Amino acid sequence: MKHYLLLLLLFGNLHGIAQEIKYLSPAVGNYISKYRYLVSDGKVGQDSLLIGEYKFNSLGFCVEEYQQDILSKTIYIYQNDSILLSSDKYINGSEYPVIQKKYFYDDNNLLIKIREYIFNTTSNSTKFKYNKNLQLTDEIVKRKDRTTQSKTKKYYIDDLLSTEEIISKSYEKKKFHFYEYNKNKQLESFYYGFNKDERILFKTYEYNASGKLIKMSQYDCDEHTIAYQFDNLGNKILERKFIDGLLVSITKIFYTNIAI
Repeated sequence: MKHYLLLLLLFGNLHGIAQEIKYLSPAVGNYISKYRYLVSDGKVGQDSLLIGEYKFNSLGFCVEEYQQDILSKTIYIYQNDSILLSSDKYINGSEYPVIQKKYFYDDNNLLIKIREYIFNTTSNSTKFKYNKNLQLTDEIVKRKDRTTQSKTKKYYIDDLLSTEEIISKSYEKKKFHFYEYNKNKQLESFYYGFNKDERILFKTYEYNASGKLIKMSQYDCDEHTIAYQFDNLGNKILERKFIDGLLVSITKIFYTNIAI
């Protein structure tokens, strides 16, 4: 249970690569590669671009991540192969990590702080607080000079995250996030607003009978949709990206075993 709570916190916030790793964690194999094909006028291009490579340890946690499109490499270090201690991100072949993160925990292995370093100099730090049910309730981001960048309060209904109230220096007033779930307690809709009564639809999610996410749509100026396809083992093998209903790219995902 402790490890599950840790995973939920680290990978459940829909932030960048964390979300990507969550949905790629392999049922079989410990190495994943992703190739993207562009689509023009309904025709899939012949040439593919390697956009990502991921290596996992024996417990299914990502230990190395390569983003070829932005020429970055990130190495993740764990305690007992499961508790994330640090990550080092190298960009454009740099000899030393450009961005480093260190993770700190309480006696229950709940994440209580993330400290970020850029070029070996302390940058932002994020602190986390929990309620008696071990649910994350507060997230506070501070800058290098210890001034507060943002504060997020989290509220739950039936043990599911329902609302986030965010105060940030990035915008002048409060911002709210709202989460709605289906009967299986899977995230179905994500809204935002600038008061408790305003709800602007931003993302929707659809699942198959096995509980796998098969479609995610984001509504901004355009409608961006990604449709997912899985093999019989539950590995995600295909992503189709649409903009306003028009197919623009296909990403194929391959799973293999390699020595680590």
